[in-house]
Amino acid sequence: MFGLKNIYKEIDSLIKSYESEHIFIEHIKNQFDTVLKGLQKKKSNEANFVKINSTSSEGYFISMSKIRYENLEKYYKKTNEDILLGESKIKFNELEIKDLKSLLKIMLAEILVI
Repeated sequence: MFGLKNIYKEIDSLIKSYESEHIFIEHIKNQFDTVLKGLQKKKSNEANFVKINSTSSEGYFISMSKIRYENLEKYYKKTNEDILLGESKIKFNELEIKDLKSLLKIMLAEILVI
């Protein structure tokens, strides 16, 4: 990602941690995108149904519309599938959800223990 590797070990460690977290979050996002694409009634070329965001106070989170969240929730309740987190799994109802007016955030700070 960045140049000048192996000069400051602390910075190298932070960069490695960031890259690992980003890959991990992308994997969760891709799982949700795949489910939502399969649930679409009208097929479209849209590939990104959810977005990855971060703030300094909340860390990483996945955001999506309430309707998409409700569709995901119904899907995971019906199928009882797990969300794969590398070598481990989590149930959809174990995710921390922040409900905003027209948007939902799925907070990832608690499950980002790599």
